[in-house]
Amino acid sequence: MEAIVILALLAIALVDGRIISVSEKDPGIQSAIDEAVDGDEILVYCGEYSENLRIDKSIVLKGIKNFSSIPVIVPDHGDNAIELLKNEITLSGFRILNDEGKVKTSLRLIQIITQYMTLN
Repeated sequence: MEAIVILALLAIALVDGRIISVSEKDPGIQSAIDEAVDGDEILVYCGEYSENLRIDKSIVLKGIKNFSSIPVIVPDHGDNAIELLKNEITLSGFRILNDEGKVKTSLRLIQIITQYMTLN
């Protein structure tokens, strides 16, 4: 029952939210996160993004696959590529690499009760 309620709330949020697109030509993923509000969906197209992300809103951050490629996040400083600071964040379709090109899982969860993540 609890899962159905969560899915229903997420579906309502997505219907009311905007869709924001990000490509390598845009200022970056963090700029889109800063512009977003709870319920928005950010679609990130293939490319390599050198930045550290702080997600403090209940949003969907989705990497869009292009043939066999997915968006890659390479942190530009520190150990945490992505910090999740709020409940009900959906994160899917990304590869996180370190500065040596090796796969790295570096997520920092801060007081998160519910989050949805799929890292490919």
